[in-house]
Amino acid sequence: MILAEFGYITLIASSLSALLLAMLPYIKFNFVMNNCKSIMTATVFSLFFFVATTFGILIALLVQDDFSVRYVANHSNHLLPTLYKVAASWAGHSGSMLFLVVLFSIWSLLFCCTQRHRFNQDNQRVLAFLGIINAIFLLFLIFFSNPFTRIFPAPLEGGDLNPMLQDIGLIFHPPLLYLGYSAFAVVFSITLTYLIKGNFPSSFALDIKPWVLIGWVFLTLGIMLGAWWAYYELGWGGWWFWDPSENASLMPWLIATALLHSLSANIKSNAFPYWTILLALCVFILSLLGIFIVRSGILTSVHAFAQDNSRGLGLLIIFCFFSLLAFGFFATRLKTLMTPPRYGFWLYLLLGVNILFSLATFIVFLGSFYPLFYHIFDLGSISVGAPYFNKLFLPLVILALIGMSTILLPPIKKWRNGLPYLILEILSVGIAYWIVISYLPKADTFPWQAFLFLILAITLIIFTLWKIVIGPRNLAMLLSHSGIALVVFATTMASYFTQTQNIALAPHQKTAFAGYHLAYKDFQNLLGSNFVTEQAQFLLSKEALPIATIYTEKRYYDVRDVQMSEIGINSTPKGDMYIVMGDKRGNGAFAFRIQYKPFMIWLWIGGFCIALGGVIGLLQRVRGKRYD
Repeated sequence: MILAEFGYITLIASSLSALLLAMLPYIKFNFVMNNCKSIMTATVFSLFFFVATTFGILIALLVQDDFSVRYVANHSNHLLPTLYKVAASWAGHSGSMLFLVVLFSIWSLLFCCTQRHRFNQDNQRVLAFLGIINAIFLLFLIFFSNPFTRIFPAPLEGGDLNPMLQDIGLIFHPPLLYLGYSAFAVVFSITLTYLIKGNFPSSFALDIKPWVLIGWVFLTLGIMLGAWWAYYELGWGGWWFWDPSENASLMPWLIATALLHSLSANIKSNAFPYWTILLALCVFILSLLGIFIVRSGILTSVHAFAQDNSRGLGLLIIFCFFSLLAFGFFATRLKTLMTPPRYGFWLYLLLGVNILFSLATFIVFLGSFYPLFYHIFDLGSISVGAPYFNKLFLPLVILALIGMSTILLPPIKKWRNGLPYLILEILSVGIAYWIVISYLPKADTFPWQAFLFLILAITLIIFTLWKIVIGPRNLAMLLSHSGIALVVFATTMASYFTQTQNIALAPHQKTAFAGYHLAYKDFQNLLGSNFVTEQAQFLLSKEALPIATIYTEKRYYDVRDVQMSEIGINSTPKGDMYIVMGDKRGNGAFAFRIQYKPFMIWLWIGGFCIALGGVIGLLQRVRGKRYD
């Protein structure tokens, strides 16, 4: 078959289209200058067409099981379900980089279409920068990470997709993260265009805010979905491990959050112009850093499945190039941009938010890379884990919750209107105390830290509900802030009040746990598409009333000789019953780890609310109704 060779040809054609797009605004031929809009539009469409065709060919090779292509042989198998064969197109190194370029081309096309009515020289240069970004990653694919490399002789069977990736999480989690990373390329290109020009228009913040919101929403959904995937797939019962791959996506999210607050201040009163520009550059640079961390293999991660040390140099060069380009122009071309505003209380509060999120980003960066620097300078080896992050990060969370609650209070001049808020605060303290007492084992000491977090989270939730009732309201902001409060609430409950039981059970045996009864009803061996499994069936009941049937498994994947545990979970608004199947004890008996995690489902609901707030803010901006 010549399909792989045709894919390589379209890959080259994509790079030529991207290079042409990068050069068009600077070609001085009369024909090009007079028809620049139509030529650039056609070039953007051709770039998208060639890149999408290239990616479609890679998917076709995976579906057809063409094991003469190295990428297919490493990441697929005849027995692999078709849905996972498609998802394998972004599960490996080369495929994920090609998928990233597909998204770059989509955002380039979308920017071109949205600017068709004001196709001025600035927008042409923005497209040129997007062409540069597309071209650099396409050249990286051609010279460092060609997904169409052949192997001879071709193996009769592929190596199969990593069993941990054979999950619905692979279908949604990486694409959402990459959609967020790639959308920030538009923010970067717009900012760099005006920075090189040396003149930022008054509409700069309005121009980039929709793109920041788009990237932020996708990144929020991607991070939350990744946490959910880790929660039910890894079998540890946790959802966030301060792992380098998790930190890689958290850093641009933190800076994007700071940028959104800075843009709000800039739109209202021209505040923080230099800070806004710097954050707009950093959000894409940190996205590139995230890609480098996950795909280069420089940092060990339980979540990084597409590492390749041999290609890390190319990614490092790309990261350094854009970093030097951005910060070099920021240092040399930035001039006085706007008249300094008159700062009020709320502007100082937004400045505090920017500093808070920037400090949080630095803490995450230092914790992620300090072990690497320690090793590079031959100082030995050191491990930075959850204690470091929790100790430095939790005080920032407290300050953030206080700030979000403070902004909902009435102005100081209207202090008489603050009586309802005082009553609501007393109510919040009472609810928090009742929850702690209800879920605290009698032998344990009172958890003051958990009590504090619950007070702050519940206060923010109640203040938000009160604000929605009395109006007027910024629904986008209120939803996002209440979503953060829900995340903090659920995290606190799961961290301090999770109950755990390790027990060995045989079929037809029962156990009482966390106020519930679990009956091990049955055990059976099953044959899956590319695995065999041992499945245990539990009946969950309370006060003799059946609630749910929970299935937990141990799967064996023959091709990779890997055994995986599939978690059994029953989720309710009050909590999750979480069952992990352990070692076999013979005759259908197994060791089980059973956990009860109160209010866990509200963590995922909170993450959805955060993203929904961003979507509403984007829709408000499209309709011209602003709450900045």
